[in-house]
Amino acid sequence: MKHTFNLAILLVASCLISTLGYAGHHSIRVGGTGSSVQMMMIMGQAYQETYPGQHVQVVSGLGSNGGMRALAAKKIHISISALALNKEALAVGAISEEYARTPYMLTTAPGVNLKEITTAEVASILSGETERWPNGEVMRLVMRPLGDSDTLFLRSIAPAVDEAVNIALKRDGIIMAPTDQDSADALEQTPGAFGVTTLAQMKTEKRKLKPVMLNGISPSVAELVSGRYKYFKSLSTVINKDASEEILHFVDYIRSEAGSALLAEYGHMVIAK
Repeated sequence: MKHTFNLAILLVASCLISTLGYAGHHSIRVGGTGSSVQMMMIMGQAYQETYPGQHVQVVSGLGSNGGMRALAAKKIHISISALALNKEALAVGAISEEYARTPYMLTTAPGVNLKEITTAEVASILSGETERWPNGEVMRLVMRPLGDSDTLFLRSIAPAVDEAVNIALKRDGIIMAPTDQDSADALEQTPGAFGVTTLAQMKTEKRKLKPVMLNGISPSVAELVSGRYKYFKSLSTVINKDASEEILHFVDYIRSEAGSALLAEYGHMVIAK
């Protein structure tokens, strides 16, 4: 039986955001991919300290597609997305600009002693061919929905892993996590868990998760910059074409020297404008 973490909370958050319009003057509402929620809280706090009188409110539980839908409906001002513009964003002429990349990483529950893994081993775990860790503990897969960027990352590793993902999503007993936070919670709390997160989420949320080297290469920013590690979550700001000067000012702050320093501190490779 598939388990869903905090689905009720997600639905409540989605309903809540649908009832809210633009916030008042000097208030900027930001939402989108869950792995960037805490980073935007950190960024917003720094922005408010630099520019007193400005207020940044971060909305959780939306995801990339939900964030773009909320943006198109003018419920939020900025969507942080790990996906290409969806039909709702395209319909209103939204503008997307990549500002950073953070390494995807395979990870396990804190009690699992796994330092590195090969492509073949990933495929074997996902398909169910390998069901136990070397110490005999049962493996528990933490998966994301079919179109989620984390699932797309797994598919991109190799054709054999892509095929194994199809099998994994149909297996009984997997943990299906609807949001990035649900996934990280499940990975931390479920003995024997195996799944995906990002370096940025691990750092900003202070998660007790361990990066696992893939084919001998560490999922670090340094290896991403060098080109040796090729798997990353691309992060973009998405705004409406009629965005106000206040909104544009915060977007510029994310890409400023101060904003870039914060991104680098928390596991991002900054993309030059």
